[in-house]
Amino acid sequence: MDEEKKKQLMDLLKSSPFVGKDISHEDFVYGIKNNSFTIDYEFKEINVYELCSSKKKNSLAVIHIVCSILPSLLSVIFSIIYSNWWLLLGVGVSYLGIIFTHSFGYKLSAYVLVVLIGIWITKGFHFSSLITFLPLIFVLSQMLTGIENEYDKMYLIDALVKSPRLFYEYVDKITILKVEK
Repeated sequence: MDEEKKKQLMDLLKSSPFVGKDISHEDFVYGIKNNSFTIDYEFKEINVYELCSSKKKNSLAVIHIVCSILPSLLSVIFSIIYSNWWLLLGVGVSYLGIIFTHSFGYKLSAYVLVVLIGIWITKGFHFSSLITFLPLIFVLSQMLTGIENEYDKMYLIDALVKSPRLFYEYVDKITILKVEK
């Protein structure tokens, strides 16, 4: 990329947190490689799994399966260990955590943790207690969903960098943001 193009791109980065839809693929790749850009998108609009190569499809599928099933599996294991079948409510709570993450983001898990720490201070920490176990499963499912979403974003960026055709096809569905340094 020549110096004049770099200067134009840097001027664009200084002017607004959003990069317009008229950006070229070359500028996008340059911004991603220099950690000047990131993307944001609606998870419902883009199926990242379809855009990945076959090798990455396998790893993405494993990440999705592990992140979705792990909190439920932990609920079953701990209900057996503690002989407390009420802990099986964690299966439903883990899926509620996934739904809340996609609907409202991660803010709720911070509030849950603050309330949970207050409960631990007043009543003590007992992992087999429902009042401790269920919020922890909720927060764990939100954290794993966040990890899953970041992997989706990483694979989407990789696909958009490698293929100009995909970039121009999906540029209307993504928001390109500049990264503050």
